[in-house]
Amino acid sequence: MIIIDNTNKVALPIKHEIYHALSYLGYDVCALGHKIYGPYYIPCNSEPTDTFFDLSCENYMELEYKGIVLWDLCKGQLGYDLPDFSPGESFVSAPKELKKIFSKATRFIDFFETVLDRHRPQVVVVWGGLLLEPQIMAILCRRRSTPVYAMEFSFDPKRIHFDISARIGNDFSFNNILRERGLSPLSSVELKSHLEWVQGHNMGKAARQPQPILSGDLKTKIDALGTPPLLLLCQCYVDSVISYDNPHYKNSLDAYYSIIDVCEHNKIALLVKTHPGDRDRYKQELREFCDSKENILFIGLDQDENVYELMDAASAGITINSQSGLEM
Repeated sequence: MIIIDNTNKVALPIKHEIYHALSYLGYDVCALGHKIYGPYYIPCNSEPTDTFFDLSCENYMELEYKGIVLWDLCKGQLGYDLPDFSPGESFVSAPKELKKIFSKATRFIDFFETVLDRHRPQVVVVWGGLLLEPQIMAILCRRRSTPVYAMEFSFDPKRIHFDISARIGNDFSFNNILRERGLSPLSSVELKSHLEWVQGHNMGKAARQPQPILSGDLKTKIDALGTPPLLLLCQCYVDSVISYDNPHYKNSLDAYYSIIDVCEHNKIALLVKTHPGDRDRYKQELREFCDSKENILFIGLDQDENVYELMDAASAGITINSQSGLEM
């Protein structure tokens, strides 16, 4: 049996596609949390716990539950839930929010452990990103050597971004593969639902690209480098591919600092393009680091540039997990 984690209903149309695709290929597929389709369904039963967290002390980053550091688990979700949150700051002003998410994490750890031990799935499929539930499920699956696949593009071959019609550069959608094999396509209603989701969540981002020309100031700076630079396309600070898949870095900034240091040490010119959706405070921290280095150009806080023009100006690209990186 394959379990699709739907405890958080984000990206439901894509989960529908995967559910249908796996069913057509002969697998028994079970939804966990909110029902998708078919006879197999495990309702979510994460009852509140009496777990107490003393958030008045300074050790909230070290609190563990069943061997899992709760801060590392929850910081991505906190970035969504608390727009003004900054890692390392005191939570004296927001103890209720932190206690709430820590408590939620412990409930889902208990619930997912019960599900995995009782049903023993062959594979678990989760939605990627920074959300709490898929991060917990991924950790617990790996403890049990249960394969876990996340719906997101990455250097990890077990992580693929599934997109109904390759609308944002990915030609390997499950539904496209099924069509090529002559298997039953999704119904017109399901297809319409998928397309609406993709257009609403992805096409809008592509439409906001700056004009297809580099600014005169940046052209001058690139020419002054004397050689075509590399292009580093950054992702958000707590991007899931760093926290899930890469054992070497705590977060995206650590990875980018390492790349920048290597380029400076080897006298390699580098363009550093931040993710447009990242927080300004992370962009500022990265800019200050870049400004202290030679032949490193930062892009993305007070200015923006067309990413496709940057690709053309670069000799090669560096990416960890990025839709633009996939297209590059």
